[in-house]
Amino acid sequence: MFCTKCGNKVSDVALFCTKCGAKIEREVVEPKAEPKVEEVKAESKVEEVKVEPKVATPKKEYSNLEKALNNMQNRQKRCPNCGALVLNESQFCRNCGKSI
Repeated sequence: MFCTKCGNKVSDVALFCTKCGAKIEREVVEPKAEPKVEEVKAESKVEEVKVEPKVATPKKEYSNLEKALNNMQNRQKRCPNCGALVLNESQFCRNCGKSI
């Protein structure tokens, strides 16, 4: 999705453009009525099976995941107006549209 004012690429959940602060207009789509389905009663025998849960042992190598998470956290800050997380590169908050 792109901002109609400046052409900046914006996320699907953004309410405002992070480059120019313009409000993102979305087209409202009415849901289609679903066809009615008749309830059918079926008789069947269900056999109870006991299953023992398997416990997965956690892997100790999280270095790549931790690096990616730290990188993302270093690229974010909070909007002083609404407190939403925004990228450091953003000039406007995608949640409230205020200048950062």
